[in-house]
Amino acid sequence: DAGSGTGILAIMAMKLGAVKVTAFDIDEWSVENGNENFEINDFHDLSMQIGDIRSVKMEEAYDLILANINKNVLLDEMEVYAAKLLQGGKLLLSGFYDIADISQKACEYGLQPLGQKVRNKWTSLLFQKA
Repeated sequence: DAGSGTGILAIMAMKLGAVKVTAFDIDEWSVENGNENFEINDFHDLSMQIGDIRSVKMEEAYDLILANINKNVLLDEMEVYAAKLLQGGKLLLSGFYDIADISQKACEYGLQPLGQKVRNKWTSLLFQKA
């Protein structure tokens, strides 16, 4: 869960059966709040880290990466997302308006589009590693 904020997506992933979750954010308040939310939900082994995808401790590869971050950060980090996905893994991106730039960059790194949703101009895109 890249750009975890309050940790809600990491919590939902755990509640839905994820075996291992990595959560991180660049904002100190978000990390503190996320860790409090993990404790409240009895996920004592889950800990949110401070930093970005290049600086935090991560697993070798993931089945799913969630990132609700602004467009420029997503574009900058796309190569890392693609590298951290298992073959057939999915990348769900949200938090931006412009579909074209994000889609083009994802395709450059072997990520195939699976779907998109737009609501009040906000977009989410789903990709899969070929």
